[in-house]
Amino acid sequence: MKRILFIVLLLLVTSAHAFAGMAEDREAMFVRLIDKNVIQKIELDERTSIALVYVKPLFYELDYEFKSDIINIVWAYYLEKNNNLDQKVVLLNNQTGKVVGGFTTSRGLIWR
Repeated sequence: MKRILFIVLLLLVTSAHAFAGMAEDREAMFVRLIDKNVIQKIELDERTSIALVYVKPLFYELDYEFKSDIINIVWAYYLEKNNNLDQKVVLLNNQTGKVVGGFTTSRGLIWR
């Protein structure tokens, strides 16, 4: 079962580059990631202009490259929607609300 789920996630993430052109396709990818229990939600903190991604336990099992692909797409999606976007995304544990990682344009994905 875990292998099948990994293959599904692999297909979702490796095809992520095909989604890079349109916000609607990125949104569809986010819905799939939520449906597959990889992430709980993605939102923009209007006060700080930082995108917040609430990750679920399955996200932790992905390798670094998959995580990085997903977060890069989140960043690009919000950058396209908000020119004031700070150059980072914050990853939060969906159960505790604690910061578990982040993304900056200068450093890429930072995973704790």
